[in-house]
Amino acid sequence: MEFEGKRSRYFEYGVVAEYYRLILNGYCSKKSAVKNFTPDMLLRENKPVEDEVGHSKSWNSIKNYLNKSDGISNHETVLQYYNLQQGTSAASKNMSLDRVSLNKEVNRIISSGLRYSADDLQLDDPLKKRRISSELLGYIIERVDSIVEDEKASLKAALTKLQSYLDLDETGKAVANW
Repeated sequence: MEFEGKRSRYFEYGVVAEYYRLILNGYCSKKSAVKNFTPDMLLRENKPVEDEVGHSKSWNSIKNYLNKSDGISNHETVLQYYNLQQGTSAASKNMSLDRVSLNKEVNRIISSGLRYSADDLQLDDPLKKRRISSELLGYIIERVDSIVEDEKASLKAALTKLQSYLDLDETGKAVANW
């Protein structure tokens, strides 16, 4: 699909936004490197996780936003993109997933490292359903750096509190008090 002579990249943006949603909900915690992500991760239901324990306010805020209507709509768009209608009737509701094309495109996106900037996005797409994926990814991109900094600050505060409970020798190693 094209508009204004450019290939529409809304599926690509939708996939990246969905991987961010999965990361924020804890579905990728055991897969620390993006290269370990798989297309199958997108096909699962991946219900929103409601807990807010252990993360910064900014992390929880964006996670909650992505678990609402725009994030759900984006997930559905990603799932529907490679659905192929079966049968000759225009009203046919029988669908089949084009797994080969899906896997090829998602693996290409994964190989990018999920690194995008606001300049990469197609926020001028005239079709709202396609533009939503760009806008959603833009929303994430605008906040990622501050979320990372907030997470670091929260971790540092937790470590400082933990250290206050320990006796440390002059080298900084814990010393037993019994």
